[in-house]
Amino acid sequence: MKRILCTLMSIIMIASLVACQPTPDKPVVIQKDADRLLNSARNGAGEEWLREQYGIPEHYQYEFKEGKLSISVDARVIVPDSDRMPIYRVRQTAFTQEIVDSFYQELIGDTEMWLYQSPSKEDILDQILRVKRQIAEIEANPQSADEYFDLAFYESTLEELDELMELASDTVQQERADGQLRETYDIYWNTTYSGFEALQKPYKHFGENNDTAYGKQFSVRNDTEKNIFYIIYGDGAQLLPENPFYNAPSLPVAADTDVSADTLAKAGLKPSEAVAMVKAFLDRAGVDMVVDSIYLRSNAQVWVNDGNVRPADSYLYDVNCVRVVDGYNCSFVMDGSDPINDGVAPPWGYERLFFSVNNQGIVRAIWLDPIEVIEKVIDDTQLMPFSEISEIFERMMRIKFAPHALAHDKADFEINRITLSLHRIVEKDSNETGLLIPAWNFYGKLTTTYSNMGESYTSEDTAYSFMTINAIDGSVIDTEKGY
Repeated sequence: MKRILCTLMSIIMIASLVACQPTPDKPVVIQKDADRLLNSARNGAGEEWLREQYGIPEHYQYEFKEGKLSISVDARVIVPDSDRMPIYRVRQTAFTQEIVDSFYQELIGDTEMWLYQSPSKEDILDQILRVKRQIAEIEANPQSADEYFDLAFYESTLEELDELMELASDTVQQERADGQLRETYDIYWNTTYSGFEALQKPYKHFGENNDTAYGKQFSVRNDTEKNIFYIIYGDGAQLLPENPFYNAPSLPVAADTDVSADTLAKAGLKPSEAVAMVKAFLDRAGVDMVVDSIYLRSNAQVWVNDGNVRPADSYLYDVNCVRVVDGYNCSFVMDGSDPINDGVAPPWGYERLFFSVNNQGIVRAIWLDPIEVIEKVIDDTQLMPFSEISEIFERMMRIKFAPHALAHDKADFEINRITLSLHRIVEKDSNETGLLIPAWNFYGKLTTTYSNMGESYTSEDTAYSFMTINAIDGSVIDTEKGY
């Protein structure tokens, strides 16, 4: 469980309270006034299509370069085929047995699976001995430690194992998994939740962190106490070991022609075929989701040397999906967030569903924090003209990312996709409900150049929206805070 929870917690997305004000000359909005927002949003402009009402172009271009910061926009502008944008009230919800059944049958089928069992005292003792050997090796030869798995890491792990020993059972018996939700005990947090974790191969020894040792894995967690809701599936035989720190950057794909013939031959699958595979899955599973975007990335452990990434011979398509509400797409949000910043709301991650696909089929699926619509609050909102939105974007990108550029040798932004969609913000005076409001998202790639010990390196961030703007009042939404 811990190996899956660690992966989950690094990508899970959580939000705080809502605030919407006219855009200031800094990127964080602090006023929390959803009532004022709703009042200003009423009375849409008319019966024309959204593009005509608000002067929204099919394509938007912009160039800026000053000092270390450059911003290049050559983007499609994607807008709903409608004459209006509504606002909805939503809440977090749990995965039903019906949804779990549809995913389990599609992804697991007749594969024999076993329930993950909390480790026994014997299992934990075995791992304690392994960790103590690692500590002794590092103490004898400090050079054997690396940046991440150093002496402090292993000493902290040893403390955690000692705590687990107090909670562990003397023996563990393996039990077949059947895909049914059940009350499950989590030894690491000493709590229970509705769900299960199933493995194709029972673990050989506690603490082994190798997906291929477990074959297929399928986990469900409906944890109302900690506000954690997910379905996670992975096929260990198809997912090669990945380096969490130096994975090759992903490539956004809009058409099959965006991928070279050589890479297509290695991938064994066209982007359009990967999308079709996911669409067919969603139809069979009866999920109100659509494909938002697709990215190609290497499926191998790669390392950065002198600023270059070793090419990989194995590739995956990451297909990102978003919820559809009455024909309107929700925003795709990659960012994480931390409620500790405000300390006023429990964690509530943005809903996210994505699939990893190769020529063998769907090899990974992760669905986080599903929502359900409670009611439509406003049918037709009054939006700002796109000309004003673009001015806000151009000004606020410079303000928001100037510090990042100054801290490095260079920061280059390439924005290639802009969407008008429903974006969730948390509602004032409520930890239980949120609002889906019209918002603009500017997606693309950030290439950062920096120096380290005389060497020059580059890093790439893709699949992110680098600016989210409230389409009603032009305020900048901080996706890390949820408002």
